[in-house]
Amino acid sequence: MSITSTHQPEVGVEWDRAELLIKEAREASRRRRQGWSAFFIVGAVAATLITSIVVAGSKTSSQIGSGINDASRRTMAATARALCHELLGPQALNSEPAKVSTVHQFGYGPADFHPAPNAFPGLGANQIVGLCWTGSPNTGYRLYAVASHYRPVRIEGVMGVGFKSTPAPGFIDIP
Repeated sequence: MSITSTHQPEVGVEWDRAELLIKEAREASRRRRQGWSAFFIVGAVAATLITSIVVAGSKTSSQIGSGINDASRRTMAATARALCHELLGPQALNSEPAKVSTVHQFGYGPADFHPAPNAFPGLGANQIVGLCWTGSPNTGYRLYAVASHYRPVRIEGVMGVGFKSTPAPGFIDIP
């Protein structure tokens, strides 16, 4: 009589263990990917927030647009002043920098008259030019836009009761 074991090797048990290990490894890998994804998303949001705060802190606003820091604004103001005195000489009473696009789009009056829609052909819309007032209380004041290598372009003129002194630099909205 021979005694044999009724216990047969379970081939399926080894396979189930391997499946469980693979499943656990996949779960761990998925958790790591989710962790890194969350890390990158939080990092990107934080970087965007910090950048926004820093940029907003360094910006000021004016007619030539926001996004210009004080040092750049001073440089542009000095450039506008130099352009005005170079092209208009001692007649230039004051100056202010402006973009070419601002000069093109400026309008006044009930018909929204645009005095210089094609000023300074060849210059880009973001190129900085000078706005300069000339004149006197007796003769009235005239606003010119000036750029190097271009003739001054008259934008508007004012005279009368409210203009006994030089207008502030820049455009005056004439109703």
